Amino acid sequence: EIKADEGLVSVRVGEKWGLHPTSRHASYLKYSCDIENDGKINELFECKYDDINTRFRYVALKLNNKWSYINVSLEDGSVHVLCDHKYDYMFCTFSGFAIVMLDNKWGHINSEGKEICGLKYDDAYGFVQKMEYDIINNCQIDYLNIAGVCINGKWGFIDENGNEVCEPMFDEIKMWHGEMDGYFYEAYLGNKTYSLSKTGVFVEK
Repeated sequence: EIKADEGLVSVRVGEKWGLHPTSRHASYLKYSCDIENDGKINELFECKYDDINTRFRYVALKLNNKWSYINVSLEDGSVHVLCDHKYDYMFCTFSGFAIVMLDNKWGHINSEGKEICGLKYDDAYGFVQKMEYDIINNCQIDYLNIAGVCINGKWGFIDENGNEVCEPMFDEIKMWHGEMDGYFYEAYLGNKTYSLSKTGVFVEK
């Protein structure tokens, strides 16, 4: 099995995963050919991991039920370990952040592998950038990076420094993807729906 994401390709042989940094299309061709013909793979890492997920050059690796977080240079393939064999669960999101869980408490780590506000939540979603497209100037405007967090059954949002930009108050949140504004959140309270404004305030739609 082959997974490609912005220059990194993860490959499964049997029940184990490995990784190789290269261009997306070249990787598809190379690995499809190698696996089909003789099963020989010239991977960066030995296919020994229980699971892998990637976002651009950031990689979460599961081995012996613990997750590590690394940064891989797409230029020379060098590896920087950001945290090693620490968490019970990890999932890469945007801007170098990852969702992490340890002992059933959730939080986020940043592009340096550091927890931004400790693991204190009952659940967590990934970071997404609130954005709009400026049609007049033909450019994209990014103005807030937020993640959903849940505590005591209520959902709120934090920024990339771990500060609460919206205290937990919503019954539910959902992440959507729009053609012009990328990924974005909607929040729900009772029968009302809220969306994020440019000032970081959720307003009723």
